[in-house]
Amino acid sequence: MTFVEFCERLKADKAYIGEDWHLYREDGRPLSRMCRNGYYMVRKMYGHKTYHFMEHRVIWYFCVGSIDDSMVINHKDFDRANNNINNL
Repeated sequence: MTFVEFCERLKADKAYIGEDWHLYREDGRPLSRMCRNGYYMVRKMYGHKTYHFMEHRVIWYFCVGSIDDSMVINHKDFDRANNNINNL
């Protein structure tokens, strides 16, 4: 499954961006957690395979749309937990 397919599947599953700029399932449970490097990772199983993608990239896709292959999505304030779209 590609990144775009994963994001579209999350949208179809009614995942949403919370007020804290993290991703949540339709029932309100978080879809992401912080990794040792400080970035948040979205992890979701489809079929019998688990997919992992960086949360800030998924949030960018939800808010702006596709990400060009040459584009780097990073945090302006260097706070890896601050996924506010104005900070990416």
